[in-house]
Amino acid sequence: MALIKQTPVATPDFEGEEAFEQETAVQVAAPVEAPKALVTLAPVKTHALAERTAKGNPDFVMSHKNKLRVDWNTLAPIGVEQGQFLLKETETGLGRTVRLKLMSYQDSLQITPNDDKNEAAGKLVRYSDDGKTVLNENNITPEAWLQKLRDAGFTDAKMNKRCVIVGALVGSEIPSDEIGSLVQINLSPQSKIQFDRYIFRTAYDLTEGAKTEEETLMIDLKAVISKNGKNTYTSVQFAYAKA
Repeated sequence: MALIKQTPVATPDFEGEEAFEQETAVQVAAPVEAPKALVTLAPVKTHALAERTAKGNPDFVMSHKNKLRVDWNTLAPIGVEQGQFLLKETETGLGRTVRLKLMSYQDSLQITPNDDKNEAAGKLVRYSDDGKTVLNENNITPEAWLQKLRDAGFTDAKMNKRCVIVGALVGSEIPSDEIGSLVQINLSPQSKIQFDRYIFRTAYDLTEGAKTEEETLMIDLKAVISKNGKNTYTSVQFAYAKA
């Protein structure tokens, strides 16, 4: 097995109805011999009122991508473990649900040996924020680092798409002194899929006028325990904040 310099790096912890007005003119004919008056109605003038719900910009949430770029510990990190959220710096539990006001998000790549049985493998995990170069390495592309891992004998090495979301912690199932603080959550590949689905949902709902732009930024996050074969992991689901 070829050797790779095992440089420990700081790594993030991951997961229209219309209404009308009628204007009616009534014209009465002069009296004639006939016993009944002749009534003529003028044409009815109508105009549609403004639609009840204004339509939003479908790209609104997507426009927050990379607005506030962060490193792995720029803000207080929230982790997701065993069906719970917790503040990583103090290992304080926040419960199964938290509420976040989204301010930014950014994609990242994780290049990993994908070998849990090898203790040295953890030191070879690398990240890329731009998809072009690997952090803490000299101008090495993610593809080149992946190939190095495979050449070193880690045949199951792979790249994972991850995401970091940034926002204000608005609420949590377990009360916390950090409410109102800015935090970041590193999403696993499974959680990133759920977040991507949430973004697509906001685009549709904004187009249909079902949600306002402000409503799409207030998100309820739920930690869910899932199984993949024999492996158990925690992922995050996203929904509009309930009133």
